[in-house]
Amino acid sequence: MAVERVLTGLKTETLYRMTAKVKYENVAKGCGAVIFNHSDIQYWNSSEYLLGTSMDEWTTATVDFLTDQFGSARICCALGYWL
Repeated sequence: MAVERVLTGLKTETLYRMTAKVKYENVAKGCGAVIFNHSDIQYWNSSEYLLGTSMDEWTTATVDFLTDQFGSARICCALGYWL
């Protein structure tokens, strides 16, 4: 399961970069926190999987994503890969 946000009003079929500041705690190996674009046109990119604990300072997660033909994208944040 993932938390999802649909971005709209972007340029159509364009590559964007998104960064997010995150804090996380006790994330076990193999279940890293990740940000990605849930899309049929882009299944090849996500942020780096974040493991362990980072509660004292914010960690930056970055993902490049493509918008669809309507200028929208579904950005997700999950632990492990969203199914």
